[in-house]
Amino acid sequence: MSDIMKFITVLVPLLTLILMAFFKFIHRTEVEHLFETKIDQLKLNFSNNVIQFTILVTVFFLAPTIAFYLTGGLNIIKIDGNKEEVHNLIANIIDIDILLFYLSLITTLIFLMKWPHKTTILKSLTILTLLSSSIFYGLGTSMIIQNKAWSFLPVIIIFPLLVTFLATHVFYKTTPKKNNQVLCRIVTEEYIKELDLIHSYMLNDGRALLYDKYRSKDKVFYVCDYSSKVYLEFIKEQPDEDDI
Repeated sequence: MSDIMKFITVLVPLLTLILMAFFKFIHRTEVEHLFETKIDQLKLNFSNNVIQFTILVTVFFLAPTIAFYLTGGLNIIKIDGNKEEVHNLIANIIDIDILLFYLSLITTLIFLMKWPHKTTILKSLTILTLLSSSIFYGLGTSMIIQNKAWSFLPVIIIFPLLVTFLATHVFYKTTPKKNNQVLCRIVTEEYIKELDLIHSYMLNDGRALLYDKYRSKDKVFYVCDYSSKVYLEFIKEQPDEDDI
């Protein structure tokens, strides 16, 4: 019990930092993404993938392992009157679970290589792979920790990393990418003054983000640098009807 509590003590601060970064990411507006450098965009995408990766490992591997460890894992057989029947039942469940994992994993890889456009099926197969692996992994790893069979340590570390890497890759490939392209033009100060603009907030370097009172902010917005007297009008490109 002391080993698992030490692990939880280390894990909680790490998860707290990851959740803080996650909430910071999801609250970033689409406009803020437009004014990031290429390096910042790469860092943000990398951070998002790391957050997703960590959440998947925690939910599908760490949590089941802790749950099985705290409940004693296969020790339930010892307190049951008919140990042989319970043992056979649990063995059958584990066998079916492992078989389901292999089938879903192989099917996921096949669809990923041949039919990557079938996103719904790919996501469903990936979730099934994660769910099926979490059962036998959590049970097996909890027993390894209880029996201190540390020779299996490389396996219990590498296995969830590989499965989660595959899941993260599938989710990235199957997530629709937003079209953030906008048309930009420089406008005059007189043009800006004629508009009824509503101030939203300040961007970096003293630039202000504003919206037209009478036009949708999802279509047109303005960035004004009053100190340099540079005024930009951004018009978001609308998808063609043929692409919808």
